[in-house]
Amino acid sequence: MLHRHAEMLRLSFDAIIVWRLDGAIESWNRGAEELYGFSEAEAVGRVTHDMLQTVFPAPWAEIEAQLRKVGRWEGELRHVAKDGREVFVSARKLLIPGADGVARVMETNRDVTERKRAEDALREADRRKDEFLAVLGHELRNPISSISNCVRTLQPGVDDAKAEGIRVMMARQVAHLVRLVDDLLEVSRISQGRIALRKERIDLVQVVKDATAFSRPLFTEFRHRLTVSLPSAAIPLEADPTRLAQVLINLLSNAAKFTAPGGRIAISTRVEDGEVIVSVRDNGVGIPPDELPRIFELFTRFDRGLDPPHTGLGVGLALSRNLVELHGGRIEARSDGLGRGSEFVVRLPIAASSVAEAPAGATIGATAEAVARRVVVVDDNRDVADSFVMLLEALGADVRVAYGGRAALTIVAEFKPEMVFLDLSMPEMDGYETARRLRQLPDGRGVELLAVTGWSQEKDRLRALEAGFDGHLTKPVEFGVLKEILLSGRR
Repeated sequence: MLHRHAEMLRLSFDAIIVWRLDGAIESWNRGAEELYGFSEAEAVGRVTHDMLQTVFPAPWAEIEAQLRKVGRWEGELRHVAKDGREVFVSARKLLIPGADGVARVMETNRDVTERKRAEDALREADRRKDEFLAVLGHELRNPISSISNCVRTLQPGVDDAKAEGIRVMMARQVAHLVRLVDDLLEVSRISQGRIALRKERIDLVQVVKDATAFSRPLFTEFRHRLTVSLPSAAIPLEADPTRLAQVLINLLSNAAKFTAPGGRIAISTRVEDGEVIVSVRDNGVGIPPDELPRIFELFTRFDRGLDPPHTGLGVGLALSRNLVELHGGRIEARSDGLGRGSEFVVRLPIAASSVAEAPAGATIGATAEAVARRVVVVDDNRDVADSFVMLLEALGADVRVAYGGRAALTIVAEFKPEMVFLDLSMPEMDGYETARRLRQLPDGRGVELLAVTGWSQEKDRLRALEAGFDGHLTKPVEFGVLKEILLSGRR
């Protein structure tokens, strides 16, 4: 009977080890072999604590004292397998008096490594979530505070020069807020596989010029010296120019923010072995070697000793990597350590042709004047509606406003507008139902309906088009986009 019991223990799936109180192993079953990698011959006679490099949550003396006092101990332990793997086990130790006068411990260990790692991952994710929300609150409050101060300052009687400075500041802070939200939404779209590149034949040299022009205000703010090295010939790529510019703007912004005022930043482009290589180098605070492998992970942020410190959401570099990989390229970060600057290198496959073709379609000049159009704005948020009306009027449009779907039906029937900017999320009658009823009016079929909404996923755009809208715009609508709509008509 005892032999049969011993054989059952030996064949058990759990690791079952019998050892004397001095640690010498007497029995080692198949489960122990599979869990730790040591054969029975390798294990028997060795000291269990030394062989498995056991890490106890309490000093061994305390565990031994509990075994002698109550005859058992339970808890979780970390062991090291033969190949160096970390193994976490749920352990039960039972003290068994021996007929020969020698007390032995029967230890049953169940592998909980995957559960332990999952718990650790959840704790880390929860910690990073809390940290991210705290940083997000900080990043949002700064521009909101600036805009609030500007609103209080922009009172009647403020001279034109000061008012213009206030308007510029407000526009800059609004653009910052929009970019924060856009980056978060972009990451969400990419993680869900819902982003599609709109590739065309482009000249990378022009994309670099556009990105540096967009970033110059930031370099001016930090008093950085920016050096741009570009070849004289065009570099053809099959790429999405907007997404590619977004990558370069992110890298230039990162370099500017992590370089002390008065620093040097250089962006260069070259062709090498069938690839185009774009390098953004700075003489900033650098990156510690142990942090380089995680630099492109989402929500990763490092305190690099700046005064004042720069935080950020930890989104820009992760987004850049994803966009580069969607283009079939790769991106890497280099640094010799703290205080020694950084370099980010983007590699993209070059197009087969050696000459870049100009993108199809003409663009509207920035100085073109908007033509007068009859327009109706529909939004239940009065501040949003009224400010949008002012923007349209500044572009020369004849505008009426409705603060709900039912009012919009009356105004459209009387005013007979050419286009309607219609909010989607409204109480009582949402934008979809309003659009359906507008189309049923005598002149409703000829009206250009444009959805204006905070919902910006691709599925939201498709739903709006399927509901009969002619276009889908995300709040806030950029001034240049609005001007183009008024000039060109249907979107």
